[in-house]
Amino acid sequence: MKKSFQSELFSKYIRINFLVIFLPLILATFVYWILIQNNYTRAYLDTMKYTSVEKLRGIEELMGSFKATAMQIAFDPELSPYQLTGSSYSSIRAIDKLAYYSKGMQYLDELVIYLNDSEKLYTARGAVDIGIFLDKSYSAADGHMADELRELIERKGYFGTTVEGEHVTGMNSQKRFCVVTYPLEKINGTPYGALIGFYEDDFQERFSYSGDGKGHVILLCTGAMEPVYSGLPAELEYLRQGDGLTAELRRLQEEWASGGENCEARFGNRAFIGKIVHSEVNGWYLIDMVEKRSVSQNIILLQLPMIILIAISLLLLTILLSVVLSVYHYLPIHRLYSLFDKKQEKKKKNELLYLNHYIRNLMEEQSDIAEQLEDVRNIGRMEMVKRLLRGNADMESASVGSQLESLGIRVEGECLTAMVVRISAERPKGYIDLLGNVLSGLVRDGFYLTDMIYKDYFAFLACTRKEEEVLRFAEEILDAVGEGAEYIHIGIGNSYPSGESLKYSLMEAVISVEGEKEAINRFSRVLTNHGEELYWKPLPGEVRIKQALLQGMDQGLEELIDNLHQELLSVAQSHSDQALAFVMHRIFIDLFGCSLYIRENDGQQFLHYTGLDEFCNQLRMFCRMETQAQAARKEARSEERMQSILAFIDGNYERPEMSLALVAETFDMTSSYLSRTFKSATGENFIDYLTGKRLEKAAFLLRNTKYNISRIVEMVGYSDTASFTRKFTRHYNLSPGNYRKADQEKKESL
Repeated sequence: MKKSFQSELFSKYIRINFLVIFLPLILATFVYWILIQNNYTRAYLDTMKYTSVEKLRGIEELMGSFKATAMQIAFDPELSPYQLTGSSYSSIRAIDKLAYYSKGMQYLDELVIYLNDSEKLYTARGAVDIGIFLDKSYSAADGHMADELRELIERKGYFGTTVEGEHVTGMNSQKRFCVVTYPLEKINGTPYGALIGFYEDDFQERFSYSGDGKGHVILLCTGAMEPVYSGLPAELEYLRQGDGLTAELRRLQEEWASGGENCEARFGNRAFIGKIVHSEVNGWYLIDMVEKRSVSQNIILLQLPMIILIAISLLLLTILLSVVLSVYHYLPIHRLYSLFDKKQEKKKKNELLYLNHYIRNLMEEQSDIAEQLEDVRNIGRMEMVKRLLRGNADMESASVGSQLESLGIRVEGECLTAMVVRISAERPKGYIDLLGNVLSGLVRDGFYLTDMIYKDYFAFLACTRKEEEVLRFAEEILDAVGEGAEYIHIGIGNSYPSGESLKYSLMEAVISVEGEKEAINRFSRVLTNHGEELYWKPLPGEVRIKQALLQGMDQGLEELIDNLHQELLSVAQSHSDQALAFVMHRIFIDLFGCSLYIRENDGQQFLHYTGLDEFCNQLRMFCRMETQAQAARKEARSEERMQSILAFIDGNYERPEMSLALVAETFDMTSSYLSRTFKSATGENFIDYLTGKRLEKAAFLLRNTKYNISRIVEMVGYSDTASFTRKFTRHYNLSPGNYRKADQEKKESL
C-alpha cells in the first residue's frame, strides 16, 4: 500500500510541476520577450548614439580647428598668392606669418600652403619644390609610391583627409601621418590653392572598441563613403578585399539620407544593427554597429532577475499545492503515512539554500551590465548639461523635455546658476582625473556636472531656491578637495529664473574667475560705475551695426565699427577688465542671432580674441562675411524667382489675358519692377519674349496640323488675325499662308 501511494503521489507531483511551472513559465517568458524586445532595442541604440558622438567629437574638434585656421589664412592679406610669390621680402614675411599659424596648431606635424599651378610648397621653413619636399621631409607609407604621395598633397578640391591605408612617414620618425586638406578661397569664392596639414595617424586609438570586439563593428567614412577607419572583428577582415564592404556602405548612406539614424546591415552571413552619426564639420559618417544576436543576449541577461523571480513564485505555489494535495490524500487514511520524513525535509532545505545561493550569484553578474548602462547615461547627462549651459537646447521643445526627464535632470527652482571650476596650470600630474572623480562624487539633485566645457574648466548647473545654496556648494567642493584646493578657483555667475539665460550665467562665471586669486569668485562682485545696466543694455553703436546687418547694408559699416570702438574705449576707462570682456563677448553673441549663415559656418572662430583692437578686427571680418552671404542669398533668390516666372509664361502664353500685369500680380511684384528685372535677366523685353513664344507655337501648328489660320490665331492667344499676320510676317519674312505652303513644298521635294 505504501508503494502504490508513493507511486501515485510521485506521478501527481510530476504532472503538477509540468502544468503549473514549466508551461506557464515558457508562456510568460515568450509573451514578456515579445513585449520588451523592441523597446529595449531602441533604448540600446540610443545609448550607442551617445557613445558614437563622443567618439566622433575628438576628430571633429581637430578638423574644426583646421577649418577655422584655413578660413583665417584665406582672409589674411599677408598670406595672399602675391605675398607668397612676390618679392623676396614679401615671401619671407608671408612665410613668417605661416610659422605663426603653425605654432598655433600644436597637433600638426607640419602646416603647408599649396598654390594652384605651382610646383612649390610654402612651409614655416620656407618655399621648396614639391619633389624636394617629398625627398627630404615625408615618404609614402604602406607600400605607396612617391607619385601617389604627391597626388595626396595636391588633392585640394575638397575638405577632408586621406582614407584608410593612404599615409605618409616622416623621414626622421617612424610615425605614420595623415594628410588633411582644405581649399583656400578668395573673397569672391574663387579657389586659389589649398591648406595642407600632416597629423599623426591615431585613428586606431580614437575609435578602437574598448571591449573584446566580438560582434562589434565601427566604421569611420568620408562623405563619399570611403573608409577612413574600419574596425571589423577578426572573422570579418576578409571584407576589406573586394567590393562587398563598399556596396554595403553606399546602401547605409542612402538609408541615412532618407531620414533614418538607425541602420541595419549584413556583413558576410551575419546581421548587424546600430547608429549612424553624421559630422557637421566635414561631412564624415561614424557607423557603430553590433550583431543582432548579441543584443538579444543582452536583453535576456538584463531581464533574467525578473524571469528568476517569476520562476521562484511558481515554485513556491507548486510546493503549496503539493502540501494541499498531500493533506487531501492522507486524511482519508487517518494520517498513516507522512510525505516527508526528517531526512527528506533536511534534503529539501539544503536544495532550497543551494538554489538561493545560485540566484544571488546570477543577480550579482547582472549588476555589471547595469553599471555600464549607468555610465552611458552619465555621459548623456553631461552632454545635455553642456547644451543647457551653452544655450543650445530649446527649453520649450517637447523632445528636450523628454530627454531631461529620461536623464534625471530637473531644471527647476527660482535660481538657475552656472558655476565653473578652473584648474591652475601648475597642477601636478594626474590632478584633473582625481578632481573629476571628486566632483562626480558631489553630484546630487539640483547640482549637475559636465566635463571640460572649456580648456581646464569643469562646470556645474545649479538649480536651487536660494543663491546661498550655490555658495555653500562651492565651499563644499573646496572642503572635499582638501589640500588640492590650492590648484583650483571657482567662479559663480548670476542667477536667472529661466534656462534661456544660462549662457549669460556661464559667461559671467568664466569671466569672474579669469585672473582672480580668490578661491571663490562671484561675478556680482565685479565693480562698475553703472550697476547692471552695462551688461545687458546694448551700446548705441552695437544697435546701429545690428540694424545694418539685418538690412543687408555694407556701406558705412566701417564707420559704424569705428564708432563702436570709441564707445568700448570709454567702457574700458570707467570699468574693470572683466566687465569689458563680458560686454565684448555679449556683442558677438547678440550679433550671431541675426546671422544664420555665420552660425552654420563655424562662427565660434570670432569669439577668440585677446584685446579690444583684435575684437574690432574680428568684428570687421564678421560683418564682411555676413553682408557677402546676404548678397549671395539675395542673388540666388532673384534667379530662382526669374526661373519660376519664365516657367509660368512658358506654360500659359496661349492664354489671351496673358500680360505683364498678370505675371506681376501672380508673383506679387509691380509691373515696372518686373519689366526691369525681366529685361536684365533675359536680355529682351517681356512683350518680345511673349510674342516670340506665341509665334514659335504658331509656326509649329502651321507645319504639323491642318487647322485654318483663324483657329491657330486663337490657339496661341491672339484675338486679332490681322495683327497676328503682321507680326508673323515681320518675324518670318513670310505670311502664315505662304509659310505653310513653303513647308509643304519642302516636304514633297524630300
